[in-house]
This record gives sequence, structure tokens and C-alpha cells, in this order.
Amino acid sequence: MKKQILISILLLVSVASLNAQQSDFPKLTGPYLGQKPPGKTAEPFGFSITGLQQNLHSAMVFSADGNEAYWKPGWNPREPIYTSRLENGRWTAPKIAPFSSPDQGDDSPFFSPDGKKLFFLSRRGGREKPSIWVMDRVREGWSEPKPLPIDAGSAWIHWQLSVDREDNVYFGARIENVGDIFVSRYKNGRYLEPEKLGPEVNKADEYDYSPFVSPDGRVLIFTRSQTPPRLFISYRKNDGTWTEAKDLSGTIGSDRSQNPFVTADGKYLLFTTGGRIQWVDAGFIEELRPKAGVTGPQAGHSHK
Repeated sequence: MKKQILISILLLVSVASLNAQQSDFPKLTGPYLGQKPPGKTAEPFGFSITGLQQNLHSAMVFSADGNEAYWKPGWNPREPIYTSRLENGRWTAPKIAPFSSPDQGDDSPFFSPDGKKLFFLSRRGGREKPSIWVMDRVREGWSEPKPLPIDAGSAWIHWQLSVDREDNVYFGARIENVGDIFVSRYKNGRYLEPEKLGPEVNKADEYDYSPFVSPDGRVLIFTRSQTPPRLFISYRKNDGTWTEAKDLSGTIGSDRSQNPFVTADGKYLLFTTGGRIQWVDAGFIEELRPKAGVTGPQAGHSHK
């Protein structure tokens, strides 16, 4: 009974918040919610937009064509995922995503590079711990969500996950106060047992989480620590190992950042600072590559 009352209250709060957002939502046109592109130092994203002034638990992610945005607001695990679409040249007011609701523990949406799949974390179905779910793009929107057969064992999958164009899934998982980044590779139609990335990425006794991997799987941007959280970058070498992760605080002009997401056009890095969205020109990704001692193919993005 108490659980039902709590769910009812959450539903009422979400509906009230949604109604306020729809009535106050400004007219936004153009790419990325019509926001002015950032420079080489991080700037607020959408700070004046109704519905984005609250803390976010995940980065805002955009589809490959730039016409859809999804995000998870608030720190309450029962808060649903929200979405906005570019329709007839104008962004719609934020609304609860059709596949989400306040009682399912949905979190951290992430598009496949081609935009044909949408992944997210969820505790739906009465699960004690979050698991990874996926939907396929269909004519009506999205197919019914299905859980991926990826088992993190006793670890708790936490915050953002990421997918490359080969459907390999990168995610952070923690046991108590230590977190590491793993990859579950997709081979011959199935997901293999998760592999922990090497010490160049996963620092001993640290909390590493919320990875973003480039479509070709050669660039990894992730969060380390929570006191404060900072973004790091690593490049995959030809032998499959990674370069020593570099702190991006000085590069992007933010020493408190987490939950990275690089737009499909490779132009911008979005992340959160204290739950608020920031963004910055992503040209540094290629600028830092030779300094990391790595050459070769681009990171799956073209920076123009």
C-alpha cells in the first residue's frame, strides 16, 4: 500500500511538472534545442529552458539526425526519462518518453551510432539492481524494451552506458565505493562476458564510470571520482590497449564534470556539472590524439 501511494504521488508530481513545462516552454528552433554553439571553454547548455533548470542524472543525448533528445532529470531513481523532438522546425515541450514511467527506475538513455536503437538502464520488472535494456526503431517510434543478456555479477551497473557501431556495450559498474569500466563485446549474434578495461582506464581504488565511446571504438571519455568528478580521455591503440587516461579539466575549462556525450556530428561534447548541462567544442579530441602518441583512423567523428 505504501509503495502504491508513493507511486501515485510521483505520478502527480511528474504530471504537474510536465504541465508547467508545456505551458512555459519557449519557441526553440534549429539544431540542439536552438542553443548558440559553444567555444573551446565549457558553457551552460539550455540553462534558461524550462524543464532543464533542474538537476539531471544523465547527459542529454541526441539522435544521429539531431531531431530527438532524451535525458533523465533529477536524482530520484523513480523519476522517468524525458524527451523532446524537433517537429515542423520547432522543438516540442519536454514530456515523459512513451516507454518510461515514474515507477520503473529508468535512467541514462543512449542512442546507437546509427540511431536505430535506444539503450537505457532500468529496474523495471521488480529488479533489485539496474540492468541494460534496448529498443529498436520502428515506424510507430520504438519497439517494446527488452533486457540485454549482460550480467555484471555482484557489481552494480551505474549511470551512463555507451555503444559503438559494432554494438559493443561499455558501462561502469561498482562494488561499494570502487567503480570500473567494462565492455561486453557483441560477437556472432550474442553478448560476451563483460571485460574490465585495463589500468590505463581503470585506476586502482578509484571510481571510474559513465563512459562515452566513439562509434569506431577508438576514443573513450569517462568520469573518474566523485570528489570532485572529472572527465578523462583515453585512445585505443592498434594492439587493443588504451593510452594512459588524461584529465580533461584544463582542456575543457571545467574541473567538476561527468556523464560525457559527443554529438553524432563530432562537433560538441555535452556533460553535466552538478546536474546542470554544459557543452564545449569537441575539436580537442583530435588535437589531443597525437599528443597521446596515437595516430591512424579518426575517432568515428568528423569535426568540421
